[in-house]
Amino acid sequence: MRILGPEITTVDLSLEVTRFANADPQTIEADILDAVENFASNLQLGEGLILSRLINVLMEVDGAYNVKILLPEKDVLVPVSCFLQIGEVEITQKIKGRTYQDSAIPGGTGGDETTPGSLIPNVNQQNFGINP
Repeated sequence: MRILGPEITTVDLSLEVTRFANADPQTIEADILDAVENFASNLQLGEGLILSRLINVLMEVDGAYNVKILLPEKDVLVPVSCFLQIGEVEITQKIKGRTYQDSAIPGGTGGDETTPGSLIPNVNQQNFGINP
């Protein structure tokens, strides 16, 4: 009689994490990597990578505003005799914000910095049903 060990399927991740402007980028990256490692270590034999479950875990990271999984593009299912493991994790960070706030954040694509009200364009209140 011969007993075979489980097969290992390795999946690399590419993540786009939008963080709050006041969140430290190094801390966010370390916390995201820890969350991925914890998620992967809890996968059972035959359990694949369900992207929505991973996103839920990553959204719990303090300072994360949004998370997109760029790769893989869809859920990864594995046979019942297979363990899934996470290989390389690539993280791209963006900063939450709006373009009119961008000048306050060096190198950012936006941010939640406070901008004086006089610098924020007025909204056409009639289009929103607001009486001025």
